[in-house]
Amino acid sequence: MGTSALWREEVTALHEAEFSDVELTHLYVDNAAMQIVRAPSQFDVMVTCNIF
Repeated sequence: MGTSALWREEVTALHEAEFSDVELTHLYVDNAAMQIVRAPSQFDVMVTCNIF
């Protein structure tokens, strides 16, 4: 999906410019869903596009 690649680039650039002290991890949506079920406490905030 082209919009996903753009979203990832924008979030990464913003992270590097303004929030480098915050941990940023990219996950595929299927894996993220599994991780939420298995260990939800590992997430503080999740940022996704509106399709997910």
